[in-house]
Amino acid sequence: MAKPSFLSLLPRGDGWSNLLSGLGVRNRDASVSTVYAERPPLGYNEQRWLYRQDWACGRVVDDLAYDSTRAGCDLTTKDDGDAAQAVMQQWDDAQVMAIMEDGLRWALVYGGSVGVVLTDDKVTTLDPGMALSAPLIPGTYTRITRVQIIERTYAVPDMGSIDLDTRSPNYGLPLFYDCTPQLGAGTTTWRVHWTRIIRFLGVPVDSLTAVANLSYADSLFERPFNAVRDHGAATASTAGIVQRFTQSIIKAQGLMADLVSADESRVLSRLRAFNLGLGSSGIGVLDGESESFEMMGQPVNGLQGLLSELRSELAGSLNYPQSRLYGTAAGALASAETDERRWASVVHAWAISRVVPALTRYTEIMLGARGAVELKDWRIKPKSIAPPDDKRDAEVRKINAETDVLYVQGGVLEPTEIRTSRFAGSDYGNNITLDPDITAAIEANKATGVATEVQTPEGPAEPTPPAGPNDFGGVA
Repeated sequence: MAKPSFLSLLPRGDGWSNLLSGLGVRNRDASVSTVYAERPPLGYNEQRWLYRQDWACGRVVDDLAYDSTRAGCDLTTKDDGDAAQAVMQQWDDAQVMAIMEDGLRWALVYGGSVGVVLTDDKVTTLDPGMALSAPLIPGTYTRITRVQIIERTYAVPDMGSIDLDTRSPNYGLPLFYDCTPQLGAGTTTWRVHWTRIIRFLGVPVDSLTAVANLSYADSLFERPFNAVRDHGAATASTAGIVQRFTQSIIKAQGLMADLVSADESRVLSRLRAFNLGLGSSGIGVLDGESESFEMMGQPVNGLQGLLSELRSELAGSLNYPQSRLYGTAAGALASAETDERRWASVVHAWAISRVVPALTRYTEIMLGARGAVELKDWRIKPKSIAPPDDKRDAEVRKINAETDVLYVQGGVLEPTEIRTSRFAGSDYGNNITLDPDITAAIEANKATGVATEVQTPEGPAEPTPPAGPNDFGGVA
């Protein structure tokens, strides 16, 4: 068996090493000893001041929370469209999207927040501070009276009481939250059962980090913090460079001897006299034989390119279009419309992953009220803020229509199934979803030899012709 070579015993970062040049050799190749060092997570005060005082962080949080909720959401159901419209009207009456925006904003800043749902059930009405620890039972209340948004720091989960019921939608999460609804004199803490809680989360984290965060997620500022810090430091340094952009230089014979001597009053008196003349009359008086004066500018070559790179890094780390962040034109390979569509896709993803679960929880509690409308098989879909693209939509519909014709001619689908999928909702559907009831009806009709009846919506009534003069000179 051959002995391993000396080079194979050297630690290296990849499969290549060179003892002569130091490539891949520890203590000689910096890349081999470069590892990722953990940075302590941001604290509450750092998160708070970043949102309050850093314009980039504040803008991204506000825009993301606002844009994720401003378009609203649709509630769809295949059973009763009127009931769905009634529920959405209740959303508008309660200004529920403003509640969603507020909850998401503080979840982005701090990694999480909760909405404590207050109802008019008798238990809560008697003593909210004590009774909120009781489960909220559907049918024991008539309406939601208020949703109190509380930041993560003041909504502390009880990690000693974890829901272990695998059938519960709260499985693996705390059963109770100790919430402080307001700060100041007379502050009280509510112990709230999870059935009265709407959870808002920030940036997703792994399971160990979730435990460290007491079941919450991370702040939006956690990942881009280094880029935010570097951008702020570079901007502040640039301001210092501008302040020192020009420097005054006086050359005087025997200056060094006067500076190192015990009596430096001569130098100070000369400088004071020069500044006095320059400041009062704009004329500096110099000794033509032994003194000279000049203004020297500080070189700033490459500064613009460096700041541009830092701006790109900041915008990329915050996942925010640079044209929106700085109010500048998009790059040569992009356009304002491209940036808006990219931002719309980011917003839509946040609306699906963060707004829809919170709004679903609110709707479940709202539908659990006594006398509420009954909905079955309902779901919530966020509306997009992307600017309309009529040409693209027309092309997509044309391709879908050609594909649908092939499906019908090949006997794969019936026209009723296509019409239901494409045009049953308020928006055009790109995906074909098979309804088991319609499929069963079609199969039954095929078995009996009866053609499938396609229900077409009634068209508008024929218009009544306008009144005109009749044969007798009157009006018909």
